Amino acid sequence: MAKIVLFLCMLSFGFCAAKIVKFTVCEGKTLKGKLSELEIIPCEAEPCGLKRGTNVTMKAHFTPYEEVKDAKSVVHAKVAGFSVRFPLPNPEACHDSGLTCPLKANGTYVLNAILPVKSEYPKISAPVTWELQDSNKNDIFCFVISIHIE
Repeated sequence: MAKIVLFLCMLSFGFCAAKIVKFTVCEGKTLKGKLSELEIIPCEAEPCGLKRGTNVTMKAHFTPYEEVKDAKSVVHAKVAGFSVRFPLPNPEACHDSGLTCPLKANGTYVLNAILPVKSEYPKISAPVTWELQDSNKNDIFCFVISIHIE
């Protein structure tokens, strides 16, 4: 029995591997904060392989330079030269994403977002841009990472 429990624990750890990933700060944007670290769960190697029919968790560690009363995530991928919006089940960052607004200037925060990778998504590799915007659509942070949907 103990071997089965140990096996199941090891198996679940493999499915939940977190990786601190490299990201590129979006070019040509004035940012109202700084992203310090980005985790993708599960991700075993870069570019992160996102399995269709699963959920992926993104944890963004950041510091806003100014007070933020409300924030929203905007995500899009570059596919065949076009920017395609990636719908999120909960784009409102101050609701069920680990943040309680208002966010204080120069405070340290972690945005926890869940992305459903739908079964109908095509198998592709693409750069993904994630923007956390304030209520005036100013970017608090903006980053680009490469992903692979498998």
